Amino acid sequence: MGSGKGKTKRVQAIPEWRATHSMQPWDDFVMGQGIPKVPMVSYYLPGNQADELGIEDVLKVVTELFQDFTSVGMLNLPQGRSSDEYEFVAVRNEASPGTVNYNGGRENVALRDLRSNTQETLDAYPARWFTPDTLMSSWSVESLARALVQTLGSLAQK
Repeated sequence: MGSGKGKTKRVQAIPEWRATHSMQPWDDFVMGQGIPKVPMVSYYLPGNQADELGIEDVLKVVTELFQDFTSVGMLNLPQGRSSDEYEFVAVRNEASPGTVNYNGGRENVALRDLRSNTQETLDAYPARWFTPDTLMSSWSVESLARALVQTLGSLAQK
């Protein structure tokens, strides 16, 4: 038996973090702000009149949505992490070059973890979802949230 002098090293198990999302906080936010019928593009890119978003505008919208998702409690991040420790970047889509076309480009959206300098491409195509007619209460919001949950989970395993 041990002498009780604390010489035994103990390892505490760190619970595995799982990305999750809940639509209720988003619905509460959108309804509370009175914006369920407001187009997402006009909310996040005031004054934008384009029929199709370029990749830079897509990155801005996704970044703002991600920050709102975490601040209203729709999307949880690992403990001690904030949305500012991640950024969205355009990545060239070589594997499937015709999949997404942003004004002639072939970029997808990836989420980069700035702390570990790793990134993961979203299994999603935000440019298709965020048209000038897409509303703040649209199914596109949940589609992006699901893609972010999957992407955050992949980044956490790297």
